[in-house]
Amino acid sequence: MNSLGHTLALLGCLVALGLGPMRSAAQGADELNTAVQQIAERVIEHLKEKRATEVAVGSVTERPPSANSSGGVAIQRALKARLTELGAKQQPPIEVSRAADFFVEGTYRGSQQPDAKLFALHMNVALYGKDASGQSARMLEIPAAIYDVADIATVLGIQVELPVAQDKPANETPEKQPIQTAQVKTEPAAEKPIGSPPAPIPQVVARHVALEKAVKEPPVRIASSTTANVDSEVTTSKSNPYAVEILVKKKGSDQFAPTPAETNDDQVFVALENGDVFRVRVHNRSHYDAGVTVALDGLSSFEFSNNQAYKKLDKWFVPRNSAVDIPGWHKSNAANGRMTFHEFEVVPHGESPASQINRTAAIGTITVAFCAAWEDDQEPPPEHLAPIETMGVGKGKLFQAEAREVKMNFGQVRTVISIRYDLPPL
Repeated sequence: MNSLGHTLALLGCLVALGLGPMRSAAQGADELNTAVQQIAERVIEHLKEKRATEVAVGSVTERPPSANSSGGVAIQRALKARLTELGAKQQPPIEVSRAADFFVEGTYRGSQQPDAKLFALHMNVALYGKDASGQSARMLEIPAAIYDVADIATVLGIQVELPVAQDKPANETPEKQPIQTAQVKTEPAAEKPIGSPPAPIPQVVARHVALEKAVKEPPVRIASSTTANVDSEVTTSKSNPYAVEILVKKKGSDQFAPTPAETNDDQVFVALENGDVFRVRVHNRSHYDAGVTVALDGLSSFEFSNNQAYKKLDKWFVPRNSAVDIPGWHKSNAANGRMTFHEFEVVPHGESPASQINRTAAIGTITVAFCAAWEDDQEPPPEHLAPIETMGVGKGKLFQAEAREVKMNFGQVRTVISIRYDLPPL
């Protein structure tokens, strides 16, 4: 039987979450988090030297600005969380507040690292404070370079189909190189960001080549929906078994329906309006299970979850030869196999969670990253899978849906698909 099985939460089927004591083969996906952690540690050490008790976290923006990217929100959110956690352990505590004499701001950009010939995400976080004359001055600068292609594609909002080496079994963990940072207490010199590029083996180079090509020429294919007479399924190529479509419930309606997608300047757009409620349908037409991460305006779909294990793993499970609807922001687990969600609701820009974190960030992007998934008693999948106003996303009404947990291993990210729901200003 080759028909696709749709996992529709509100129709009594199961939304499966990839959870449990996971040992991901895609260890590189922690690279950005590791860098943010080390940046926070450097900032806290400097604040201790200055006997500071408060610090504010400003915006983290792309340079030059891009209509594709809303990843600065996620970086800022992570940095604020790490500073809060580390600051609470100090004596006296260092609190993260909205306004303080000391504050951090950051920028990021994607470009090829000349010496390594690999594409990198270059981050630069600066700490500002009052100098001897009481004027605001840059006290510390921390550059870092991120080389994990999945992190880069997700932060930059890039459409890309990535080649993978054979995923490793759960008990085989690839070596990790630490992310290095450097600090200076004067005006920064024009030097390269410090990081740890991976060894340029063929598999690594192939993924970076695909990423750089996708930056210049985003691979986009829009296909007809399997449930409606509209072109709504977004993928990167005809042979890619992974696809995404947006299902919308218009204001005053009680039905979700696929909404047409279109391209504009190599970007994919869907037309959403204030008050619309939507779901993200993810398709897996391969013969192997998959895991996906879903980010809206740069925030994880588990951003508001009460379950810390869910937030840390940040994965939804999509069985082979099926489609799953991500129904909303996960909030909590309820009794009798049900979970509570906030609807994905389109709201005015200033009311969205992402805009309240970082009002200068590009808002209006839904990004889905796919990786292979397998159970402990299964072999990892093969390298190639054959197919069978400005606005923001807010927290809508609470609702419950039937759901269950599954324990899976997850491999390297194979596809990243980004869809914009808000046209950038002309």
